[in-house]
Order: sequence, then C-alpha cells, then structure tokens
Amino acid sequence: MTKDSVNTDLLNFLTNATTPFHTVGVMAERLLAAGFAPWSDSSREPIVAGGKYFTVRNDSSLIAFTAGKDVMDVQRREPCRCDAGTSGAPHR
Repeated sequence: MTKDSVNTDLLNFLTNATTPFHTVGVMAERLLAAGFAPWSDSSREPIVAGGKYFTVRNDSSLIAFTAGKDVMDVQRREPCRCDAGTSGAPHR
C-alpha cells in the first residue's frame, strides 16, 4: 500500500460513511469482502473454530470477531462507535 492509496481509500470511506447507518453498511461490505460471515446471536448456527464473523444490530452497530482454535477462545474483538461526532455532544 502506498500513501496515496491509503488516502484515496480513506476519502472513499468517509464519502460513503456519512452517518452511523451508512458506516455500518460500508463496514459490513468490507467485512464480507474480507471473508467474514454474517452471524446472529439468535441464530442456531454454531461458531466454527477459525471462523470470521460479524453481527449488525439496529443497522447502527457492528461487532466483528474471529474464533480461535478453541471456539471459546475469541481471538480479537473490535468494538467501534459509529456515532462519534454526529450527536453534537462533547466526547469523553
């Protein structure tokens, strides 16, 4: 990746992710392209060891995770606030 390609990708992201809802949609598309599968905690489908998953709630929040060799060993969790800067409230 070059500096220009990173800047172009960032500007494309910011252009398309204008609200929390748009941001979740853009991130869901990127996760699908990266091999993540949609998952719902109300689903009966099991989490498979080594699997990559994401879930969307209320179209405004997204949680992505990968399962380790032992399904109970979640390798990485990336919480993200998509409403930062949109509410007008000061950030803490």
